[in-house]
Amino acid sequence: MSGRSRGATALAVATFLLSTTASARADEYCVGGGGCPPDHSATTVQGGLNLAGEHPGPDQVHVAAGTFTETTTYTPPDGATNPVAIDGAGRGATKIVGSSYAALILGAVGSSVRDLTLVAVREGQGLVVDGNGRVSATRLEVVPAATDANDAALVQAGGTLDVQGSALTARSGVALRAIGTATADDTTFTGTTAIFNSETATLTVRRSRLIALYGAYAQGGTVELSNSYVTTSATRNASPVGLMATSGAGNTTIRARNVTVAGDGSTPSLGVSILGGGGHTARVELVNTVLTGYASSFAREAEAGSRAELVTTNSAYAPAGFDGAGPGGPVSETNPLGAPTGFVSNLDHRLRHDSPLVDAGAPIAYTVPALDVNGKPRFVDGRGDGGEQLDVGAFEYQRTPPHAAIAGPATAFTAEPVTFDASASGDDDPGEGLAFLWTVDGRVTANGPPTYRYLRPTRGDHTVSVKVTDPTGQSATATARVRVADGPPPELTAASITRSFRVGVGATPLTGRTTARAATGARIGYRLSKPATVRLAFTRARRGYRSHGRCVARRPRAGAVRRCTRYVAEGTLVRTSRAGANRVRFSGRIRRRALAVGRHRLRLRATDAAGHRSRVRTLFFHILPPVHRRTR
Repeated sequence: MSGRSRGATALAVATFLLSTTASARADEYCVGGGGCPPDHSATTVQGGLNLAGEHPGPDQVHVAAGTFTETTTYTPPDGATNPVAIDGAGRGATKIVGSSYAALILGAVGSSVRDLTLVAVREGQGLVVDGNGRVSATRLEVVPAATDANDAALVQAGGTLDVQGSALTARSGVALRAIGTATADDTTFTGTTAIFNSETATLTVRRSRLIALYGAYAQGGTVELSNSYVTTSATRNASPVGLMATSGAGNTTIRARNVTVAGDGSTPSLGVSILGGGGHTARVELVNTVLTGYASSFAREAEAGSRAELVTTNSAYAPAGFDGAGPGGPVSETNPLGAPTGFVSNLDHRLRHDSPLVDAGAPIAYTVPALDVNGKPRFVDGRGDGGEQLDVGAFEYQRTPPHAAIAGPATAFTAEPVTFDASASGDDDPGEGLAFLWTVDGRVTANGPPTYRYLRPTRGDHTVSVKVTDPTGQSATATARVRVADGPPPELTAASITRSFRVGVGATPLTGRTTARAATGARIGYRLSKPATVRLAFTRARRGYRSHGRCVARRPRAGAVRRCTRYVAEGTLVRTSRAGANRVRFSGRIRRRALAVGRHRLRLRATDAAGHRSRVRTLFFHILPPVHRRTR
């Protein structure tokens, strides 16, 4: 190949690569910043969507952190082939505040929105799915305006909808209004009505939480609710209802499988309401479902030519308010479990290990991962009998073993107290207390957690263990190692006594504890480096004579006579002392025996629990003659 041919080929390859790179970046647009070129950047969300709508095929719009006050719409003419993917910097970081009807309207097949917050305006909506588009929302948050309520957080006006890991809130409206095919997983719905289904829609809600006055309301179509938790609370003017099925607009079905529907205990309140009308059938099916906290569990009513049907299987509810066969067809109950019990508390509806709802569910073949509302596995052997079976309700008891944890010092000193702590031990199963058994060097202690003293000759390595056992008999053990060594001896870092004083009236006890204040007489004070027992030895100075290197009382008969000072023992005080400053009340008496007038010496020595002794501190003081009152 000639040089000219090679150059032409290289130029063609470079041109191809350049054009490929340009087309790869052409479907990415940035709003409020980012790494897009100027012709692919916009300052408003609507501006970014307009750029994406002008480009055929899939597009991405990256919205930077910040607040954008506008109503944004993406409904291009070629919506069937021109989807847009809108992503923000995270829920709470990127906010689109609707300026009129809605915060965001999407109407293109395959569009998606994720990682941002939509704020609905007064009497408006957060997200509207329009036309025949298929829209997915992941980690989306929709909240009402700060000053007023919104009509709906998310409205499906057509097409299909897929919601994942989101939070939808309507202060006095509907969190999700669906009229088509919609699916919501791992999402929290909060509003006057949590979810509303109408016409011929099919709404599937899994592993979600519904918090509202009315939990799930179906006015046509089908609601499939599984592994979810519905909580309802009364308002000033209305009573809560957990599940409502009304067939005035067409046949309606609510199918609840492994659902917990909980009221706030208010009266009146209703777990399930079934209203048949318009010549159609309203039907509620409960499988492995709990109704609790309601004054009445069921109410049914049907117009002439309409039906209100109830079917329950392995479900727990109180019979209060149940109207039997009633109008609208018979009621079918298979293995009703009665009023539910065994919750952690009245407000916490997770199951304890002793709940009769554990392993009491009927088998269900879930087509998605079998997880409860908290994302924990279903089909767990909750009773430990070798069989994996569903629990009843939204929460699956896991029967997890406890975990043990022990905390304490890695080193200790002989005879000094060492405390061990196992408060970090626990059990992931709710409402389960633990029993603790402590052992030190293989010996069981009476009451733990222990404060232990390693006495001689226990220097070296030792073990401390704690065994925790949950109510199901499962246990775990944690062990800590402690190296015991001789600690430093105590130190008398300071000592003092009143230099001159007269003997007081009160006696001084031989033993006791130090006090913060001194009585009349002498004030003895000292500072200790560690807790110890201090011995205070008192001696009196007397005249003596040097003899063979000693100071004796008798004068030698021969040789040169040299005088000296000898000290005669008078008594000893013993005080249990703390680390730091200590005070001793000393009246000048050992018990009741007063020290003689003259010069005296005090010697202090501390001894800790291991027998280590400090150096001696020596002090001198004088006892003054008593003051005698003159008589006339």
